[in-house]
Amino acid sequence: MTLHQGDQYVIPVEIKNATAVITPDDVDDVRIQIGDELRQYSDGGLAFDAENKKWLFHITEEQTRTFTSSVNMQVGILVGTDIVYSSVQKIKLERSIIRKDWVE
Repeated sequence: MTLHQGDQYVIPVEIKNATAVITPDDVDDVRIQIGDELRQYSDGGLAFDAENKKWLFHITEEQTRTFTSSVNMQVGILVGTDIVYSSVQKIKLERSIIRKDWVE
């Protein structure tokens, strides 16, 4: 995955446990952090797309402008009292020559 500075959209994240896709029915909660932005399903920070079985992390233009050459992403799931984190993944970030915010 590659982001560009100034991108604003929903990042779909597939979470798997071995080969099974994790849905809200499988866990008590989900957290996804991209850069300094931590979102949690139980407080409405994440949504779940049941049709595509993806967790949805909305990223704003303002947030991606603060990112540098790459940004880290990690997923955490809560099942009962068990907490399991994924490995940290790097998301490549491309510089953008358009620096003016779309909406001012």
